[in-house]
Amino acid sequence: MSWVAAPTAGDPVHRRVDPAVAQARRVVGLYGDPDVSWSIVIALRTTAPTSAAALTDAAAALVAEYPHLGAAPVVETFDAADEQHVLGRFADTRYGDQDPLLRVALDSGGTGLVVAGFHGAVDGLGLLGVVGALTGLDLTSSARGVAPSVEPKRFWTRSVRRLAEAALAPPLRLAAGRTARTGDELTARVVEMMRPGSAALVAAAAQAVRRWNASASVRAPGRRLVVAMGLSRRPGSPTPAPDRDTAYVRLVADAIRTTGQARELLAHSTPEPAFPSDASGVAPRVIRMLSTRLGATVLVSNLGRIDHPGLVGLRFWPVPTGPAGTAIGLATTAGTTTVAVRARRGWFTPQAVEDWTDLVVEALLEAAAQ
Repeated sequence: MSWVAAPTAGDPVHRRVDPAVAQARRVVGLYGDPDVSWSIVIALRTTAPTSAAALTDAAAALVAEYPHLGAAPVVETFDAADEQHVLGRFADTRYGDQDPLLRVALDSGGTGLVVAGFHGAVDGLGLLGVVGALTGLDLTSSARGVAPSVEPKRFWTRSVRRLAEAALAPPLRLAAGRTARTGDELTARVVEMMRPGSAALVAAAAQAVRRWNASASVRAPGRRLVVAMGLSRRPGSPTPAPDRDTAYVRLVADAIRTTGQARELLAHSTPEPAFPSDASGVAPRVIRMLSTRLGATVLVSNLGRIDHPGLVGLRFWPVPTGPAGTAIGLATTAGTTTVAVRARRGWFTPQAVEDWTDLVVEALLEAAAQ
């Protein structure tokens, strides 16, 4: 099964798929969840204002240099009070056949910026590189990246193993109630703490899941608490390129109670093999059929410490996958850590998302103090 049908003679131009869009869709074609937008989002505030015209010029120059980003985006403007609506639209709206693979909006004061990108074209660090190119800020991250030598090469061997696990020991799910709502709910909390680190984030996610499900009296024999962590294959410094060079690791976290235990688990875990560049044939169909039993309990991603005198704060929302997906994004600026939570509305009411976010923050504060 291919994402893109080859255009035939006589097809109207508007139905043809932009090559950049086609490639981005192929990249995510084997992730097993066709129901998400694959739109990752960063929101930030700067000390000095910019203009929509300056962002428009910068975006045009950026996509000219990096054609995989597709067409130049139209820079929107919004009132600061409407930011949540812009965040939701940028996060939920799928990327159409001829759409730009970047979305950019600037608040009326010129210091609040929302940038989204198709995850098939950019990853978290890549989107940080996009933001740096748009604003002229040299944004770097403390993220170290994983060495290519530690990443397994046998994608199909590992995939067969994952399918067996899906059948026999699928991941635990967060207790939630089905709703008719679509899209994702996005929240964030600014927390005063020292940089917590990825091990604390993993420990906090595992503890929050246990507490959440315990409060709902969930019993799930045979299911494992799995934390998936987004990684990068390149470091966050110097300024990351506006592209996608991502990996992820799946961590069976049933026994993780402390940050030290999470650090030990991370030290002995290897990333999943890279996905093939072209997801076609029967494999995507099989994976999507089992999507309710694949994936992880929760996905986490740490964008690292991003220090720049022109940056006031930054929030980062990864993409949650799976039928009851939730994702936690962590970003630290000078003296401030922001915990951003994204959850599927089909399983979480707005109040449930707020409660879940509070629980994550509570667990992270505890894990960071260990």
